[in-house]
Parts: sequence; C-alpha cells; structure tokens
Amino acid sequence: MNLKQIIAKLSKYCPLCTQEEWDYSGYQTGEKHNREVKKILLALDFTEKIYEAALDFNPDLILTHHPFFFGRKEEIMIEDPLKAELTDKVNSSLHCPIYSYHTNFDKAPYGMNYSILNTMGFKDIKSIVDSFLWVADAESPITYEELVTKFIDFTGFNYLLGLKNSSKKIKRIAFVAGSGSSEFHKAFELGVDCFVTGDCPHHVRLDLNRYKMNYIEVPHEIEEKGFLIGMSEILSNIDNSFNIKKYRFEKPFELLGVAYDK
Repeated sequence: MNLKQIIAKLSKYCPLCTQEEWDYSGYQTGEKHNREVKKILLALDFTEKIYEAALDFNPDLILTHHPFFFGRKEEIMIEDPLKAELTDKVNSSLHCPIYSYHTNFDKAPYGMNYSILNTMGFKDIKSIVDSFLWVADAESPITYEELVTKFIDFTGFNYLLGLKNSSKKIKRIAFVAGSGSSEFHKAFELGVDCFVTGDCPHHVRLDLNRYKMNYIEVPHEIEEKGFLIGMSEILSNIDNSFNIKKYRFEKPFELLGVAYDK
C-alpha cells in the first residue's frame, strides 16, 4: 500500500475535518514520497530520541499524536532552533514523512479515549456528540479507591491527583484523556459517578470541587499508551502486514516533597 492510499484510509478513521480549529494535525515534515509503505513508526511526539530510533528502524512513515509543528511552521523554525535543526536532519537523512493525528484522533470512534477505556475493561463505551467526552461503565460498581488503583495499574504511575466528594460506589465514569476537561459540566448533567481526565487546569478542578464531583486526574502521558494501542489497531485493520514499531519514551515525573517537623 502506498503513502497516498494509507493516508486516505486513515482519514476515514480520523478525518482532518474533525480536528479543532486551533489544531495542527496532518502532514508535518519529511519527504512526501508515494512509494510502498511497509514499516511504520508510532510515537506520542517526534523528538530527538524518536529521530534516533527512526534511523535504526528506517520507517517508510512516522505517525505521532502531538503535532511536530504546533503552530505556524515559519515562526517555530525561528523560535525553536533545536526543532529547526531536527527538521533539517529529518529532511536530509530519514526520507520519510511525519503525519500527526491529534484532536481528530481523540474524537475518533476507535481512537484515543475508546482505546484506553476498552483496554482497561470498561463496558458500554460511548462518545458524547460534538465533544471530547466519553462515558463508560465499570464491569461492576467499585469504590473510588479501587478506580484510582485501576488507573494506576494501567498508567504505570504510582500516584494520581484526585478529589473524593462521595463515598458512593462508582459505576459510570466520564473520561477525557487530553483536551476537553472544561466539558466536565456535560459529565455532571449525565449524572456520572466520577470524572477522569488527563489534562485539567486549576479553574476546572475548582469547579469540580464546587459541584462535589468525584474526580481523578491521570498524567497526560496516558495518551502515549492510548495512541500506541489505538493507532496500531487501526493500522492493523487497514493492513495487517504492516511492520509497526511502537516507541515509548515517556517516563513518570518524580513525586517531590519536603518533610516538615510539626
């Protein structure tokens, strides 16, 4: 399958027209060849580490979740000399294109949010129309602490943030892995038992507490696992002969603290 064909097929799963107006999904940089695509490298972001991995793997196509150029390319090339240097290396030595699937992948029927929830064993997974928000049911009602443990086990992180405002057992959750935490009011209207997000600013966290909603904040790096799982499954559905390399490089931040004598 050549590049033009695979991009056309991916657009059926993650149409560019569904990305947010502020987003920069799609072609990023690299040689836009139309030869056969057999080897595909997947990563959350394209960085110097991914470049080194790509040199070893020699892919025909690189797919990332976060856009390599999040903004006007001309401006970024001036403001970020390391990215400009990396771009030159890509264009001179990799000879393959980089495409990103960001908010259009978050919203996709088998994209980011669905892949995470499905892999974790949640049931009745549904997206809210025109929203980043998804809802899903636990197999059986669980405690807030059990839900926290479930996400810790999935992410591999040994800590999460959270607000426990109810001791009631949790059956239905609302979930958004990345952008969209400000849509928590939709979760409140749906009467879910807990709101889980991977990207939550202070004012949203404040409102969640005001509305007495159970809340769990997972690291935004959960998206790495979600993208690698979801995109590899989509690619396998398109053509199960692809040689797919899933590159993980995100590491948990250290939990820092100072002990004070009381």
